[in-house]
Amino acid sequence: MARGIWKRSTGLTTLLVLEFACFLFVSYQIQVEEHLSLLEKMALTVVGPFQHLSNETSSFIEQRTQRSKSLDQLAVENRQLTLKVSHLNRIESQLEEERLENERLRELLALPRPPGWRTVIASVIGRSNRGDDEVLFISRGSLSGVERDMGVLSPAGVVGVVWEVSPYYSKIMTVNNPATAIACMIQSSRYADAYLIGLGSNMGRLENVPNFATVSLGDKVVTSGLDGLFPKGEPIGSVLHVKPSSQMFLDIRVHLGVPFSTLEEVIVLMPTETSEPKTAIP
Repeated sequence: MARGIWKRSTGLTTLLVLEFACFLFVSYQIQVEEHLSLLEKMALTVVGPFQHLSNETSSFIEQRTQRSKSLDQLAVENRQLTLKVSHLNRIESQLEEERLENERLRELLALPRPPGWRTVIASVIGRSNRGDDEVLFISRGSLSGVERDMGVLSPAGVVGVVWEVSPYYSKIMTVNNPATAIACMIQSSRYADAYLIGLGSNMGRLENVPNFATVSLGDKVVTSGLDGLFPKGEPIGSVLHVKPSSQMFLDIRVHLGVPFSTLEEVIVLMPTETSEPKTAIP
């Protein structure tokens, strides 16, 4: 009895396998070319699913590999673009500095040249500030015709006086330095026997102005030209404080117009034979 059941189940299994093989054969026969032999068709039918799986696996691996390469390539391109952006930022900064420098130089060149004076433009290359002792260093020296006791200007007004000279550089004692003395006058009253002493920072003291002189807050102070260091009428500053004193002279404080901490270029005044001779200031 068991043997009969085994025979029937074996036959059923064989039938199912044959039907499944026929199904695969018929389904795949649609996809293959007609000129293939029956054996080739049967081989393709059996191998086809495995080949399809292999193709899918290869395609997946290839896509992952290409994606990895693309990410590496994007990383390289990103680094290259970052370097280019940094380079362009430096170029932009340099161009902006050149533009600002050109504007300052045009402003200096636009200043009217005083009759009888030659001028030379110099760059500020150094500063020294020890207490009230303020000085500047400029990029012009004796080889450019710069000499001691020449006046120095900026578009905002009087900067100072050349104090020391080397072939290529010069030291400028600024007008706010207590060791300087610039002959000046009060523009509104025309009082021209005064001179300015520096007080450090952007302040100065106007000396030798008698109590009877007319001085008001905000009055402009300009060079008188009597010392031969500067031509007449160059701006120095404005009166910030005025008060009579017991010594027959007014106590006058002047706010200087030149921003010393931001100066980058200046003009050195060189007197010619027609300029007024220099006169010592007490």
